[in-house]
Amino acid sequence: MARHDILQVAEREGIGVRPRILVGTILLLLVSLVGSACSRGDIDVSGRSPEGVVASRTPLSHPLEHIHGAAFDRATSAVIVATHNGAWWVNTVGTVSAAGDTRDDLMGFTVEQANRWLSSGHPGPDSAQPNPLGLIESRDQGRSWSAKSESGIADFHTLASRGDIVVGSSGSNQLNVSTDGGKTWGAGATTQPTALVYAGVRLLAVTATGLSVSDDDAQSFLPLLSAPHPVLISAVGTNVWIAERDGTVSVSTDAGQTWTSKGIVTGLQSLAAVDDAKAVALTAESILVLR
Repeated sequence: MARHDILQVAEREGIGVRPRILVGTILLLLVSLVGSACSRGDIDVSGRSPEGVVASRTPLSHPLEHIHGAAFDRATSAVIVATHNGAWWVNTVGTVSAAGDTRDDLMGFTVEQANRWLSSGHPGPDSAQPNPLGLIESRDQGRSWSAKSESGIADFHTLASRGDIVVGSSGSNQLNVSTDGGKTWGAGATTQPTALVYAGVRLLAVTATGLSVSDDDAQSFLPLLSAPHPVLISAVGTNVWIAERDGTVSVSTDAGQTWTSKGIVTGLQSLAAVDDAKAVALTAESILVLR
């Protein structure tokens, strides 16, 4: 609060502005402001370090362009990356290898189970698939894909899944929700997220105004007013990792209710949560382990 504003408050409340009284008034106002800020307790920045969050940074064997999504595979300790040119594997020493032969433009991408990848987007230059792809599924870790539903109709720019529940956004103002694994679809809430992720049973949505949460599988959302405003998000169980536009990386261990700021990393294109203490991130030319 500026000195001029404090003087106005003092005058409005009938407080004299002799130096000693003014100092006391300033101290009381500052204590009040600090107490108000601390009482929220939603974002802990005590452990934040501009560089300490990056445990390692390794160059990729060749760059990846237009990364649209990523997921960590526990069996191989590698990252599955969905791009403008298909799906790729990236291990922690930076080796990039193709998951399959298709070079479809994979937009929305979600991996809840190691043997079930879901995606959407547009066919590659040598593909005979309809445009848009609708919901497609791989049961062999990206070596092949099959059409699940909405072929030639839907282009899901973001997807999230939890068991048989699949939620997608195709760029309209209304979400699409499937309760049978993506075979058929119904209408969800009216919102246009740039990213969706399940954190346990809670569905988190990144929107233009910040982070929102649904506890009824995308039928309704409430804003998380005190949460950071991410551009990237990834979750494993109730552990959620996010990155904001300025590169600030934060983690939540309770599905987005509280957050701890970890540090700042710029240039990130994707984020893949591993657990509450670790995530893997990608830039166009490197893979980073975050802690």
